[in-house]
Amino acid sequence: MDRESKESIAARLTHAFYANAERRPGYLGPERRSAEDLAEGLPDHRQGTVTPGEVYKTFKRFLAMLENEK
Repeated sequence: MDRESKESIAARLTHAFYANAERRPGYLGPERRSAEDLAEGLPDHRQGTVTPGEVYKTFKRFLAMLENEK
């Protein structure tokens, strides 16, 4: 299999990997925590969105898996 085909497959695997991931709310927007929650030290379950670096790293891992396959 040539490099272009492997890159195409890795891109599709990456898309499938993130397509079913639950969308994470961003940090911007109105504050939804109350002052009492902050005072009690309750966990903040908000997480940032997926970064391009994370997606690229996942793509490279899929590509490496395809290149090592014999």
